[in-house]
Amino acid sequence: MLTRRFAPQLLRKADESILKDKAAQTVLKGRVLLLVFPDPTKMAIDTLNAYKAMGSDSDCFIYVGEGRGGCNANDDFFDELESPEWSLERVVHLKSFGGKGFEKLFVWRRTATTASTTITTTNP
Repeated sequence: MLTRRFAPQLLRKADESILKDKAAQTVLKGRVLLLVFPDPTKMAIDTLNAYKAMGSDSDCFIYVGEGRGGCNANDDFFDELESPEWSLERVVHLKSFGGKGFEKLFVWRRTATTASTTITTTNP
């Protein structure tokens, strides 16, 4: 299990400001964005917009949390993901914490077209 204790240099708790920093953009551009359990504020959509602004090669995004209406992110975030710009590539069902949650891991990719995509689903 990867934790801060074992790999602190690999993990960052941040908001969208890290993606707006010019020095960080040089290192982070083109990498996969991982957003885990964002608060139901505008942070998730602001982070996704900052990631998109880094360029077309920043095109793969992983979101871990509950879907629309759950306790993660806000409607603006889900509205963006449901736009033709994003294609859902994979859904992984996760074991919930204490049996109460509906968390999943979603893999999204930016698309150049609105063509439909096959979605792969994995159960734990």
